[in-house]
Amino acid sequence: MLNEISTVYNVFEPPQITGEYDKETEEVVRSFQERNLLESTGEVDRTTWDFLSRIYNLTIHYIDQI
Repeated sequence: MLNEISTVYNVFEPPQITGEYDKETEEVVRSFQERNLLESTGEVDRTTWDFLSRIYNLTIHYIDQI
């Protein structure tokens, strides 16, 4: 989700996909949270997941339109 979002909004460097929730992923999540005025914990809690899902769906819809 973070990779797709970053291709459209270009506000953070997407994490390398490793299949693990590593320090790099945590920092990108923290950046995402800060940019969306969420508590910056680096953890994907319910609120962060809801924001990620919403923005991801908008991103996919946008990509489909171009």
